[in-house]
Amino acid sequence: MNKPPPASSVSSSGSFALRQAQTGAVTLRHRKIQVLGSIAEELEGQPRVLTRILDDYVSENHKQVTLPFALELKGVDRIVMVAGGTAFHACQIAKYWFEEFASMKIDIEMASEFCHRRPLLDNRDLLIAVSQSAEPVDTYAALVLGCGQVSTSLAVVNAPASRMALQAHHVLPTLAGSGASNASANNLGAQLLCLLLLALRIGQQRGTLDDAELGKLLAALFALPGQVSKVLHDDTQFAAPAAFLAQSAHSVFMGRGCMYPVALVAALSLIKTAEVSAQGCAEGEFEQGLQGLMDGSRPLVVLAPDKALSEDTQAIMGELHAKGGRVMVMTDAQHSERLKTSYDVMVMPEVADVLTPLVYAVACQRLAHHAAAARGLNGDQPQRISQSIAAG
Repeated sequence: MNKPPPASSVSSSGSFALRQAQTGAVTLRHRKIQVLGSIAEELEGQPRVLTRILDDYVSENHKQVTLPFALELKGVDRIVMVAGGTAFHACQIAKYWFEEFASMKIDIEMASEFCHRRPLLDNRDLLIAVSQSAEPVDTYAALVLGCGQVSTSLAVVNAPASRMALQAHHVLPTLAGSGASNASANNLGAQLLCLLLLALRIGQQRGTLDDAELGKLLAALFALPGQVSKVLHDDTQFAAPAAFLAQSAHSVFMGRGCMYPVALVAALSLIKTAEVSAQGCAEGEFEQGLQGLMDGSRPLVVLAPDKALSEDTQAIMGELHAKGGRVMVMTDAQHSERLKTSYDVMVMPEVADVLTPLVYAVACQRLAHHAAAARGLNGDQPQRISQSIAAG
C-alpha cells in the first residue's frame, strides 16, 4: 500500500492531490475504455455478480457479514464518501443505509469538486472513495487529499490492483467482473450491494444492529439475485415507455426518499445510453418550476414502490395527466391494475424495503437500454459521450 502524502504537502486547494493524480495519467484522461461486453450482457449477468458478492462477503450460515479487512472504528464519528458520475449517486443511495443501520453521520462529496475547496476532514473521519472505472483522476485525487487528513480510508473499487486500491488503507473489491460498458451495469448493482453490506457490518460493529435484525436483512439479500433476474426476464413492459422516452424533448424521473437518488441514476443512464435529455428530481421539489414545464412531449417517470406512492405523489400524477401530460410509473403489483387505466405502468416485484433501490436501479438501466435500441443506437458506445478512465 502506498503511504498517503503527509498533510503538510497537501495544499488547501487540493492542488497537490490533483497534480499527483494527473501525473502520468494525462494521456489516459481521454482514452476510451475498451468495451468488453454489451450492456445487455452485463445486465443479464447481474444476478450472477450479486450472488458472487453474497457468497464471498456473507458467512455460510448467512448470519454475519465477512468483509476482507478489519475496519477500526474507534474514535470514528463520521463517514465521508467521495465519488463521481453514477458512483456518486450510488453513494447517495447508500447514505440512507448508513444512517439507518449504522446510525452514523455521513457526507457525500462530488470528487470533481472536492479538490477545489478546503474540505474539513480530521482523524475522526472514515473516508470512503467509490469508483466504477479503474483509474478515475478526480476520485483518486480526492482520495490522495483525504488520506493526508483522516485516520482510515477505504476504496470501493472493481479493480483491486488499481492505484486507488493501493492508496487507501483498505480495499473492498466489488467483484463486478471485467466488463466495462458505458452504462456500467454490473458495476452499479455490485457497488450498491457492497455498500449495503458495509453499512450492515458497521452497524453490527457499532452495536446499532442486533444479530436478529441482521439475520433478517441478510436473508432478504439472498433473495435479491432472483428478484433482479425476474426484472430482467420480464422486460417487455419497458419497450413502449422506452420508445416514448427515446423521442421525447426532455424526461423527468421523480422519486422520494431513497428513490430520489435512484431517479438521478435513471436520468444519467438515459443520458449516457440513449443520448437524450433527462433529469432526476425529488418529489418535494417538483413544483418548484418543473411542473409548469411538463407537457405531452416531456414525460414524467415516477419511481414509487408501495410506501412511496403517497397521496402527494398521486396528486402530482393526476394533475399532470389532466393537463394532457404523459406519466409513467414504476411500482409494485399492489397498485398496478388501478394505475394502468391512466398511466404507463412498469410492474416491479415486491421486495423488502432495503432492496427497492437496487431492484429499481436495475429496472431503470433496462429502460435506458430499450430507449437506446428504440433510437437505433449502440448503447455500449454512444457517439456523443466518451467514457474515459477519469470517469466515476
